[in-house]
Amino acid sequence: MEGIVGSAVVQETVSRITSYLFSKCDHDERTASTGHHIERLEMAHTELELGLERSARMPITDVSLLQHRKLLERAFKDCGDLLRRCIKQQTMDIVELDQPVKHSISEWIAHVTQSSVSSYFTGFRKDNIISCSDVRRNEWFAECAKRFLRDVESGCSPLRCVFSNPLVRQLLEGKTLEYKMVQGSILRCLHIQSMCVKGRGVEATLEFRYEDRKTLMRSFSLMLMLRLSESTDIVATAIRCLQSFMCSMKDVAEAVMRELTQLPQQDISHSHAASCFTIYKRLVFEWRPDPLCCKPDGCATSCIPLELS
Repeated sequence: MEGIVGSAVVQETVSRITSYLFSKCDHDERTASTGHHIERLEMAHTELELGLERSARMPITDVSLLQHRKLLERAFKDCGDLLRRCIKQQTMDIVELDQPVKHSISEWIAHVTQSSVSSYFTGFRKDNIISCSDVRRNEWFAECAKRFLRDVESGCSPLRCVFSNPLVRQLLEGKTLEYKMVQGSILRCLHIQSMCVKGRGVEATLEFRYEDRKTLMRSFSLMLMLRLSESTDIVATAIRCLQSFMCSMKDVAEAVMRELTQLPQQDISHSHAASCFTIYKRLVFEWRPDPLCCKPDGCATSCIPLELS
């Protein structure tokens, strides 16, 4: 009886070793295929990264392009996660295949004998962590990134803002606009600054201060933040914003609107003064957490009376 059992064990061991040797040849072919898939995935990941990096430095003014970029950012993250998993699994498979060589023949036979059929088939599933459809999907996103970059480059042409409002045209060129006038005891100051923030397009802050040194109760200040496009009318946008405070702060809102409409735009100077990026970035994410929401009723909670003082 013991002889029969021993013979069965030897036969099973030889069978498993033979299967292992044949499966190793097949595994080498599948490893080469997986390696090619990883190379294609790396190329797609690089194309996505290139599109995002180059577009981050361009003044995007179209909401549709900002939404497109957001989708590409998500695809870039998913592609990177898949690529890291594939490389990790490939490294583990190589180590696992090289492991029998480092042990004695008896240990290797014992290792093969103790391997269950389930673990054997699990090994096949590991190689399929990346499929052709996964690769094609990410390559499609890479092509989308190329088209997106072309659209951004054509949209950021210097000719795009020829017919824009003069103030907006200068802001899109990266200039800072300033106006200061003293008439007796009254001081009027206007400061408009634009900045291109990655994933948010071109945004501007408008600060207007009116001081009456004889009657301090008539003094007020306004700070407004908005996303710029070629069709933006900054003064009209500021007035629409102030109209939302007509019920609670009617006198102040009317005074600000009157001053803004009478502001002589031809006297506004421009410069390329350096901006306080750190302060600006903090205000951007506090006041406009969603850069794509510019609807009148889209972010009602972002309108706070404290902006007027």
